Amino acid sequence: MNSHKSFPLVETERLLLREILLEDAADLFGYYNDRLVTQYLDWFGPSSVDHAKDIITNWSNQFQQGTFMRWGITLKEDKKVIGTILLAPVRGPFEWKLPLVIGYELSREYWNQGIMSEAVQAAIAFAFDELGNHRVCAEVFPENTASLRILKRLGFQEEGLLKKHLWHEGTKTWHDVITLAVLKNS
Repeated sequence: MNSHKSFPLVETERLLLREILLEDAADLFGYYNDRLVTQYLDWFGPSSVDHAKDIITNWSNQFQQGTFMRWGITLKEDKKVIGTILLAPVRGPFEWKLPLVIGYELSREYWNQGIMSEAVQAAIAFAFDELGNHRVCAEVFPENTASLRILKRLGFQEEGLLKKHLWHEGTKTWHDVITLAVLKNS
């Protein structure tokens, strides 16, 4: 992270990964309200537009503290947030160069168009090239075959199954996850 903590903009062929702003709250609430979008997350998303604003403020504060970065995914021709992608150190701040965890979700309207693959590839490149990290890992529900397919296509290797590892805040249940990782220069 740079010392002035300005939020990084990442551009791909079709996408802009940008800072999520308070005016994006309705977009977030809109697609998080779809249970197919949140079925493999550890929460159901914001319960209202106001709750989305509170979450955006919290994400911004975590970025300023150097412990969390969540981009809004937008198509270049449209400023609407259609998903998010996050990077967070497994512990400590970004400056420690520890492994990062990646997570993401996308509005169902944009599934099966290669958008998430493009966004994940860009976030990984940012982690390695801009942040100087050496490892990005992911934790995926075994049933989430679409996400597993994306990650494996981008070079992630499956490392194991973690039993009852992830707590789902909405359902108040523990879930198994498959852990995967990609290493710089692998």
